[in-house]
Amino acid sequence: IAEATHNSMLVELFRQSWQWRENNPMWIQLHSHLDDSLYRKEWLGDHKQILAALIKKDARAAKLAMWQHLENVKQRLLEFSNVDDIYFDGYLFDSWPLDKVDA
Repeated sequence: IAEATHNSMLVELFRQSWQWRENNPMWIQLHSHLDDSLYRKEWLGDHKQILAALIKKDARAAKLAMWQHLENVKQRLLEFSNVDDIYFDGYLFDSWPLDKVDA
């Protein structure tokens, strides 16, 4: 999606974010739980909703679908997190209620 914008800064931001994530101990530990295909299917459904909204050029629906996907991922990852771990990033799990999302 970032590459489709042709915005080099956005593309670089996401590239660096993914690189950081792949080397972060907290993310490595969390991803060890994600081999279960149930989670991947859940997120694939989210991705399909995002893509459908983008294809329709419905910015509001795309924004809400993306927000919902991030909330779904956040909730699942929080289930696997050890809040006492030194690498736990509580800010990552802050809540952004849907009614506060300007869509």
